[in-house]
Amino acid sequence: MATEAMRVNTMRLIDAAPDHELDELCRVFGISQADVARILGTTPRTVSRWRASSANRANPRPAVARSLRELARLRWLLETDLGADATQHWLRAPNPALRGRAPLDLMLEGDYERVLGLVISLGQGGLY
Repeated sequence: MATEAMRVNTMRLIDAAPDHELDELCRVFGISQADVARILGTTPRTVSRWRASSANRANPRPAVARSLRELARLRWLLETDLGADATQHWLRAPNPALRGRAPLDLMLEGDYERVLGLVISLGQGGLY
């Protein structure tokens, strides 16, 4: 399945170059590196170091790398189903399945797993 191969390649790319995925998260989600740091529970300085030192292989700690892979999965699912512009709108719109909260608000509070779970469950029947 071509889309599964794309997802697997995305996951490999994160392991090889977290800076690329950081750029993609910022672009597709319409957020800053500081927002990515907040979602991952780290500091903007740490995220900046990952970006600046990919040649030196300064990679995230294993737990943070796992969270980054899960965010990449969320990005991939949303971008594949909605495209980048609609993804940004969906992330910022109040969602009844999240008690009227916007998915991005939950993510910025560190609860991206809940958003990922929602997207996966909605993906079973389509996001809309």
